[in-house]
Amino acid sequence: LWSRGLGDVYKRQGYVSISIVLTKDCFLACPPKIDQVGVSNNLLMDEFLINCSLIIEDYIENNSHQSNLNDLELINKISRLLRKEFKSTFLKRPNFSVHINRI
Repeated sequence: LWSRGLGDVYKRQGYVSISIVLTKDCFLACPPKIDQVGVSNNLLMDEFLINCSLIIEDYIENNSHQSNLNDLELINKISRLLRKEFKSTFLKRPNFSVHINRI
């Protein structure tokens, strides 16, 4: 029997891409754009992604006073927050790619 490696398991978990545009003062310039592939095609997903956007917006709003908010710290925190949401809702831990653009 052939056993599947962990790589096969992680491939089936899906992929989430998040794009965030911030001003130089660390305020959102527009709502975050979130796309997913392979997590779920369920009708629940659209509402879930809107909720994820609100989670990101709340986190940034509550921490915008820290104008020196490091992009790497922000990426890690957002990934952790949303990974928890995806796991509790879809029982999956997708790979995340968070992009931050500052204008």
